[in-house]
Amino acid sequence: VLFGGSPVELPFADKVDAILNMYLPGQNGGTAVARLLFGEANPSGRLAESWPLRYEDVPSAASFGKGINEIYAEGTEVGYRYYNKHKIPVRFPFGHGLSYTTFKLDNLKIERSGKKDTDPVTVKVDVTNTGDRTGKEVVQLYVSDETETEVRPLKELKGFAKVELEPGETKTVAMELDYRSFAYYSTQLKDWFAPGGKYRILVGNSSANITLCEEIELEATKKLSFTVTQNTTIGELRRYPELSEIVENKIIPCLDDFSSGEDEETDAASEAISEEMSDAMTRYMPIRSIRSFGGASNGDMQKLIEELNSALKG
Repeated sequence: VLFGGSPVELPFADKVDAILNMYLPGQNGGTAVARLLFGEANPSGRLAESWPLRYEDVPSAASFGKGINEIYAEGTEVGYRYYNKHKIPVRFPFGHGLSYTTFKLDNLKIERSGKKDTDPVTVKVDVTNTGDRTGKEVVQLYVSDETETEVRPLKELKGFAKVELEPGETKTVAMELDYRSFAYYSTQLKDWFAPGGKYRILVGNSSANITLCEEIELEATKKLSFTVTQNTTIGELRRYPELSEIVENKIIPCLDDFSSGEDEETDAASEAISEEMSDAMTRYMPIRSIRSFGGASNGDMQKLIEELNSALKG
């Protein structure tokens, strides 16, 4: 049993059957511990932080406590966001918790009145107690930005719901997502901004145990100012629906040889370039590449850039 304090490494974790973390339980903590250990109450708490295997794995370990002034160098990569992005294993993930019963999450449904970023999104999921004890499950809702507009965490917690269930009972949990659920603060707009494009809706019972996933697409009601140059990547152009026709009809055909393999390429080399790999390489390719792969002249390039910028202005 852990009480308060600030333990980080738990070298004994694999030598015990379970760990009960009470944090700061208060004056009646002893009674609470006894009821939990003897099964009179079913634990249902969840970790509000990730528990690392080693202190050296903590994102602030290299900078915290090294001088008079503390530097918060981790930026948005705090807690589970850091461990997820860098694939660093942890002792216990954010949102983790045990119970004397078991639960199943199923039947993910997403309801929305429209596709605009201002239209609310309702996420529903069925929760079933598959064990033989009454207990509470904490359903956790995360959002993953797939638009690649800004460097963001792989997923972020945007909602959660705690539900109590009898053995064999099923209840439907509903959680709401609004504009801010998809937005980040833009220094250019000096306001919150939700990029248009694809997002993944992720549901599970910890940041490391996502069991349900569905993709949605949002239409942005705000725009960031953007100017196309020869160094703009094809992936950046694809974020703007008004440019899709130019990209697909005038840029991608120039790269067909690159994406599908040259005629003299061997079959083995051609097979090694998967569709996914080709898409990734094309996504990060600057449009100036059509001069090399598509044989476009400097004049052609300039006309294309002017056409793209004109389309952006409408």
